[in-house]
Amino acid sequence: MIINPTKKTQPLFSAIPKVQDARQAKAFSLTNPFFSWHANYFNVNRKKILVLVNDLTLTPVVIYDVNAKNKAMLAEVIVAGIQAAFKLGGISEDEIQRYLALAGEIEVNGGFNRQVTSVTTMFVQMATVVPIDVTQQIQKPLMKWLAEIPVQSLPLHFSELALKEAFSQPLVCLPVNESLLPEPKKKEEIQVEVTWQPFSTWKKYEKEEDWFTGYEDISQQVVENNEQVLEAFSHYLSDGLGLSKKVVQRHRSNAAFYMNGFLVYSSIRTVVTDLSDANKFISDFCPLKILGVSEAEIKRMGASLKKLYEFLAAANVISPKELKEVKEEITHGVEFGVFSLELKEDFSDFW
Repeated sequence: MIINPTKKTQPLFSAIPKVQDARQAKAFSLTNPFFSWHANYFNVNRKKILVLVNDLTLTPVVIYDVNAKNKAMLAEVIVAGIQAAFKLGGISEDEIQRYLALAGEIEVNGGFNRQVTSVTTMFVQMATVVPIDVTQQIQKPLMKWLAEIPVQSLPLHFSELALKEAFSQPLVCLPVNESLLPEPKKKEEIQVEVTWQPFSTWKKYEKEEDWFTGYEDISQQVVENNEQVLEAFSHYLSDGLGLSKKVVQRHRSNAAFYMNGFLVYSSIRTVVTDLSDANKFISDFCPLKILGVSEAEIKRMGASLKKLYEFLAAANVISPKELKEVKEEITHGVEFGVFSLELKEDFSDFW
């Protein structure tokens, strides 16, 4: 069984194995939509409410309060949620067990089906105005209500009817048909002209862990060099990637804060001094040192730093292997940063 969460929802699935081949998994979902689900979430009183929608029948599953502490059990809860949704739709226990046996273990890919995603978004929007039963993790009354909402894209208009129709057909898992996938687009390489001094110019100061005589002058040199990097980074985002002025400015601002506000704060460090600095910045500095920072801002910071290091890879400042490593550092940093923020909020409520 494949779960295809939106990008913002993927951290909730960190305890569930990811698919080994994303393209192959997408082909599986297109070939066997009954064994594929899309996912999104919304917040109620700082609790995350997960909404899953079946790709074929648009059957909804709603799970209350998915958090850092119970994510390890999410796969089991999803299975229980699917069982509950099917029972609400009048499906027998034998048929449900046959479905789960064919579906196999849950793996996570990424959202791709715009039609299912739009229905998931609609269910999310509608669910936000319905009272949540905080005593139950699986929101059965809400699931029943959503299943009775007419959906134009369904031949029978209601997911409850579509579910019964799906179970009236032979229940089989078909061989993957890759012809259903569109041809992959060729990624054009973006050429970046290096207009700044090599970061190695300040390598001899890396071991200086605290203020030293002449620090102000040296840090100013690094900041001025960083400004040249940031200018080239902005052109890469706008001219190379075609991003809007607003998005370019956000990425540049976040990158500048990281380079000049964090790395050059009490020591002389650059973006290549230690790639794990990106993790430390997002997982520790952002949630604990920035007043009023939100979960969304931490995630946006992670996205900006990934763009920054992709730019440095395009400029041949870091290798493809280093790019992969630092992106993993950033991903882990965002996940832990969100967790740290949740703990911070929990303790603030306590005190």
